[in-house]
Amino acid sequence: MSIAAGNYGSTLLVTLVHNLSAGQDGSNWLPDDNLNKGKLEYFYWLITLLQVVNLVYYLFCAKFYTLKPIQVASNDKVDGVELGPNV
Repeated sequence: MSIAAGNYGSTLLVTLVHNLSAGQDGSNWLPDDNLNKGKLEYFYWLITLLQVVNLVYYLFCAKFYTLKPIQVASNDKVDGVELGPNV
């Protein structure tokens, strides 16, 4: 399921870059016919920026994360008689 979401996310990102970086002459960062004519490095910088934002979000969550207290199992004694496992 997460692979499918990642594929849809990457398709959305490429589509947005195609639409938002299109110039009046039809050129964009990711041209269809020849990648050497585009600005592929801008696309990689955009992905790098997204990863930095993800790292900052991770560090924020890690800083405020608190462990749940460990619960110690109590002795199962009823009227001074220790109960064994149910067999």
